Amino acid sequence: MPSADSLTRAEETLARGIAGFAQRLSDGLPDLLDRSYQHAWRPRVIDRAASSRLEAHRLQAWADALGPSIQGAIAAAASSESLRALDARARQIAPQV
Repeated sequence: MPSADSLTRAEETLARGIAGFAQRLSDGLPDLLDRSYQHAWRPRVIDRAASSRLEAHRLQAWADALGPSIQGAIAAAASSESLRALDARARQIAPQV
């Protein structure tokens, strides 16, 4: 079983290691972000915008094509024989106000 002193030393060593890593990451972050922007983000912005536009149009066309089917299903469900029978039954048993 480790002693309290050895655990404290191990924790302090770990804390110093984490602090050092965080400092190195912080020191290199501006350069890393700049390189990422120059080589990954910026060159593809126009391509991503165009592909997003195309995807938006594709999804809009799909939604437009679904509209009549959904409207038909709603209309059919609203006018079904069983629904009319249930409505009539509900009116019969509802308290008269």
